[in-house]
Amino acid sequence: LRVLYFYLIDQGGGHIQSLILAAILLIVGFQIMLIGLLADLVGFNRKIMEEVLFRLRKLELDGSASREREL
Repeated sequence: LRVLYFYLIDQGGGHIQSLILAAILLIVGFQIMLIGLLADLVGFNRKIMEEVLFRLRKLELDGSASREREL
């Protein structure tokens, strides 16, 4: 908003650097937020995959134990 104010009163020539810096910082902040969200989703996916693997191994062990009892 500052840049717009100075631009409207014809003194905006020296404030373009601030506008560029603000835009860069805004983009970097948004990217950091997206990386954090992605990391959270990867961690959640890893927990789900570990739970699925645990249940699958448990089912395989229970199945092989019941087959041994039948023999």
